[in-house]
Amino acid sequence: MFVNMTDIDFCYDKNNENILEDFELNIDKGQTLSILGESGSGKSTILRLLAGLERQKKGQIVIGNKIMNNENTFVSPENREVGMVFQDYALFPHMTVFENISFGISHLSKTKRKEKVMEILNLVDLVDHKSKYPHQLSGGQQQRTALARAIVTEPQILLLDEPFSNLDTNLKNNIRESLKEIINVIGITTIIVSHDKLDALKLADQLIVLKEGKIKQKGIPEQLISKPNTGYAESILA
Repeated sequence: MFVNMTDIDFCYDKNNENILEDFELNIDKGQTLSILGESGSGKSTILRLLAGLERQKKGQIVIGNKIMNNENTFVSPENREVGMVFQDYALFPHMTVFENISFGISHLSKTKRKEKVMEILNLVDLVDHKSKYPHQLSGGQQQRTALARAIVTEPQILLLDEPFSNLDTNLKNNIRESLKEIINVIGITTIIVSHDKLDALKLADQLIVLKEGKIKQKGIPEQLISKPNTGYAESILA
């Protein structure tokens, strides 16, 4: 398994109940997994643990055969080779599209940096917008800029937290298609957190339905959505 979470316990406050308890998750290299569930079910927490933005109370996280976090080890977020696109995109408002994307590869020479950024701009179809600032972009263009910034560093895994929540329905459909193409081109292991079953249908190889930090159902999206095997999964996938 390329991504492995084993025996994970986590809570945001030591006095509160665990959001995740004895949680297990395995993902193959190159796979796209969608995590579906209601607000508060622990979806975004899983991403934050993988990215190193939170630290579990118990258990172990392994990415690419390297231990990222257990009782003896903690690899900092910047050293995990994890790319993350937040729900609000978190673009730097004072930077252009080009500058936002190049931010994570500032250690490269100017020539190499420009080469890599232009390659990614071509991939996400933003070459004509490279000198614009975030407020000058549409919602879809902002989303693609955030995606470009996440993948320009060539991360091991890509984490997407409700990536389409700020887009209208018509734009969502278009962006889903372009995102699927980009993921296929770069072949990156991807985890998408969402509350929308269409995200899973359009993008994911595997789907898990999460409730109160527990996996209620797991499998191929088309099969789960057509035949959910629990009352909760049925309500989520209806």
